[in-house]
Amino acid sequence: TAEARIFDEPDSAKVYIRAHDEPCVVKASGLAAGKGAIVCDTPAEALQAVDRILVRREFGSAGATATTSTWSSSGRKGRWPQASPTR
Repeated sequence: TAEARIFDEPDSAKVYIRAHDEPCVVKASGLAAGKGAIVCDTPAEALQAVDRILVRREFGSAGATATTSTWSSSGRKGRWPQASPTR
């Protein structure tokens, strides 16, 4: 199960990211025209994503809060985990 946290303050998000050295997705919590989810393989990428969403406000009001979610790349670095087909 993925762990997720919601932040409305960039410093808190950055403290959390620095404490968790694993791939994650940082998402603008509001409607961002399908552009608000940033897949991050490293903490450095996640910190940049927080700046884009909560500091520079690249996603406008959709970036009032950001959600971080961990995910497992299952050996496929830089790719979303593959879903199994439903039968």
